[in-house]
Amino acid sequence: MSFPDSKQNDILIVDDTPENLNVLMQILTEQGYRVRPVLNGELALQVVQKSMPDLILLDILMAGTDGYEVCRRLKAEKFTRDIPIIFISALSAAADKIRAFEIGGVDYITKPFQEEEVLARVKAHLGIYKMQIRIQAQNQRLQEEIRERKQTEQALRDSEEKLRAIMNAAADAIVLLDDRGKIIYSNPASEKIFGYTVDELKNQEMHSLLIPFEFHEFYKNEFKDFLKTGQIPAIAKTSELTIIKKDGTVFPVELSVSALKMNNKWHAAGIVHDITGKKEMQEEVIRARKLESIGILAGGIAHDYNNLLSVILGNIELAEDDIKPDSRCFKFLKKAEAASMKTKDLTSQLLTFSKGGVPFKKSGSIGNMVKKIADSILSESDVKCKFSIQTDLKQVEFDKRQIGQAFRNIIANAVEFMPLNGLITLSAENVKIDSKISTKKLPLLQGNYVKTSIQDQGVGISQKNLSKIFDPYFSTKTRGIKKGMGLGLTIAWSVITRHGGHIAVESKVGTGTSFTVYLPAFEKDIKKTEEQRSANKLEKNLAVLGKKILVMDDEEMVRDIACQMLKRIGYEVELANDGAEATEIYKKAYESGKIFDAVILDLTIKGGIGGLETVKSLINFNPQIKAVVSSGYSDDPVMTDYEKYGFTGTLAKPYTMKNLTETLSVVGL
Repeated sequence: MSFPDSKQNDILIVDDTPENLNVLMQILTEQGYRVRPVLNGELALQVVQKSMPDLILLDILMAGTDGYEVCRRLKAEKFTRDIPIIFISALSAAADKIRAFEIGGVDYITKPFQEEEVLARVKAHLGIYKMQIRIQAQNQRLQEEIRERKQTEQALRDSEEKLRAIMNAAADAIVLLDDRGKIIYSNPASEKIFGYTVDELKNQEMHSLLIPFEFHEFYKNEFKDFLKTGQIPAIAKTSELTIIKKDGTVFPVELSVSALKMNNKWHAAGIVHDITGKKEMQEEVIRARKLESIGILAGGIAHDYNNLLSVILGNIELAEDDIKPDSRCFKFLKKAEAASMKTKDLTSQLLTFSKGGVPFKKSGSIGNMVKKIADSILSESDVKCKFSIQTDLKQVEFDKRQIGQAFRNIIANAVEFMPLNGLITLSAENVKIDSKISTKKLPLLQGNYVKTSIQDQGVGISQKNLSKIFDPYFSTKTRGIKKGMGLGLTIAWSVITRHGGHIAVESKVGTGTSFTVYLPAFEKDIKKTEEQRSANKLEKNLAVLGKKILVMDDEEMVRDIACQMLKRIGYEVELANDGAEATEIYKKAYESGKIFDAVILDLTIKGGIGGLETVKSLINFNPQIKAVVSSGYSDDPVMTDYEKYGFTGTLAKPYTMKNLTETLSVVGL
């Protein structure tokens, strides 16, 4: 590391957008900093090699060499690896931030940025960097004085006082151990880390505050060898472990240990850094990746199952239509139909947290919806509910079905573990997440949120299970019909995260559990949207004779049952296996003047042309075509916003004859 003049404040800005460079240059130069702007990563590397700056503000997304690569290459070089790098980017995902810190960034500012935030962080990291330089310079001078034996006892005491002043100013806990492994000094920050006062920490054995217990053995068995050689074992130089605070709570830290010779005796100096926030962000990323993998599987299963349910429900309906309502068989078929519809709800839950579960958002009130859900669930139980909903609660942009299902799962879970005549407290309020809250406790961007809390008086959740409750298929309840399936809270977590929110939980065994949901407030001007088009139902005996419909689906059983139901309604039907066949059939009919009145196209065709590409081809023949998209992925963007993709209607699998009739009436048949 070089040691530039401490009075200099040389800052390198790397950003391929000239507007961003100009804004940052103006902010920093007005404060007296020397600023050097660079428009790309390769040029930045060349500039640093010629003249090292005191700090680098580095964009991530740049043409050519991006910010991550620039940082990695600088950190790989001995003479540039200690330059503090602050990433400043529009990327706001937790995974992007974690990657930035993992490759050596000291801080991360999200665009659009605030001038005060940029100045505060630049000032703080320049101070730390200068302090590090001063510490290294001080250590070098101290070592030279010791080697040359020119330092007097008074000079040594002076140096110790200077070192103590530096340690007192540090944000991390710093401890010095004597030749017996006991703490002889701890800085003020240690009180916050360990929960003990400086006086209480003095003379404590360091290993008594740490876990895992492998470190106990190090202090007991290897400390004597360290005193002779001054060599710290590799495992102890930089390690992640857990601190036991005075009150018994534990949390993760990063411990760095180095050797220090004082009064001709080896001592150990330890720096303890709290990494709770870093660990929480890592857990969020791991959970998201786990759910993404399981979601892909779940979505595929739900899609195939919805195809089978379409066949089952269709055949049941056709059979019911042929049997007298007062017969025993009719009653059995009704029970089978009801069970199939419940199975449809299960596949809907699977799709909610699958890769295809894209939210279809509209602005609305969360408070009113949650109150209705709670009233509905609690109407069939002895549990009471106390509401506290802020009158001027901000609107939220959300998918009503998905968010409703998430809150339904949370409230139902609370009722399940409540005693008779218990009480649930449900509150909703506006909150503002600032930098202090978001960086320390909540993995959320700064801004306005609607905070909804559901607090019960149930049995509570043990600390052992608390970290697992959002894992797929984890449940403490008996499994089976109407019992735990281990998906309720997983779905809730997936839905809320997909909406840009966060769900937190606190619990104490024997006292109860509190779930808190944060959803971003809808900040845009709320405009009246066009009401859903009128879906006036046709009379049951509507004359449809002579009207032709083309059905495309790669599942033979689905094609056949759709054909039977449409014929039963009164339509003429032709069938196609995939998009190529459907296009050929439609083309021949169009050229002969016998145009199909409507087409029903399956969205996903295995190994063939699906509905999205097919409707584009058919529109070339007939721009006024009435096309209905059908899929087992009911939450696919094409299904939720079908008009955008050229369709005039949508039909989610599994569907009944009633669904089929209503959809065709909506498109004008």
